[in-house]
Amino acid sequence: RYTDPMSRSGLIDKALELYRHHLDNTHGGFLTRQVDKRLCNSRYKRRPPGSHHWSEDIAAEFLQRQGLVLLVTNYRNRTGEIDLIMSDDQTLVFVEVKQRRDSQFGRPEESVDIAKQAKLRRTATSYLQRNDRLQSWTCRFDVVAITGSPHAPVCRWIQNAFH
Repeated sequence: RYTDPMSRSGLIDKALELYRHHLDNTHGGFLTRQVDKRLCNSRYKRRPPGSHHWSEDIAAEFLQRQGLVLLVTNYRNRTGEIDLIMSDDQTLVFVEVKQRRDSQFGRPEESVDIAKQAKLRRTATSYLQRNDRLQSWTCRFDVVAITGSPHAPVCRWIQNAFH
């Protein structure tokens, strides 16, 4: 099996760069614009690790208006990622944010299944092991489900969504 020091996304970017260069030299750039437009609308386009979605900003603001204090955004380790870690008095709140444009294919919170819950528990345990001062705090897992667009979001806050 061939391995390259460049990541898979790096290889894809390089291939696209070469392809665009070829199109520019053979078709005057017309096809390049069409290829770029198709790539921008691709459902396979992913955010880089550690970056966050607009819905996480909205959820953080929403929860802060409810009185919670933001401690950490996008905590990552080898076991997984937690979108928001907040405090509610002496309770440590691990928040999973889910967003969908509409509920046509189900509500956003329905995608936090048993496997995702287990992954969040493992990641939260790892966070607590690295932060001794918080181990005495009570913990809970909340879900913030957001439907709509960034301009007109509807937030649902599910406290103690799972244990």
